[in-house]
Amino acid sequence: MIEASRPKASIIADHITKTKSCVGAKLKNGPPPPRKNMNWFYPPVWTQIVNACLKVGYPFEPTRIKRYLVAQNPVQFECLSHQRFSEWIDRTHDNQKLHFKPAIQHRISTRQAIQPSGHTSRLGILVCEPTSAHAVI
Repeated sequence: MIEASRPKASIIADHITKTKSCVGAKLKNGPPPPRKNMNWFYPPVWTQIVNACLKVGYPFEPTRIKRYLVAQNPVQFECLSHQRFSEWIDRTHDNQKLHFKPAIQHRISTRQAIQPSGHTSRLGILVCEPTSAHAVI
């Protein structure tokens, strides 16, 4: 699942194997080493995390949330730390509803979680024609 949330490495590896000739040092056989970084804001993963938080309920204890997620999907959530939840959950609210910190809400609402480096890397079709773009929109 980690590779699915960050597909750049597999795309580059496929490109290198297709374009590189057999000259030089040979590549080592075997699968690549496991990934260490996971994009927890990847939409399919994030919905599981939010659902687990709601299922565990108030007071949204990070350790209980992690145990629930590992029980549901141990392969995907084995490297998730309970400390991540402490970074995400906003404890300033007194009510018993789940609130995430404003920075996390902003990342999710603007879809920065699935974009590389948190910004758009492609321009729109009508970027050279702003008058046409405003007419279309």
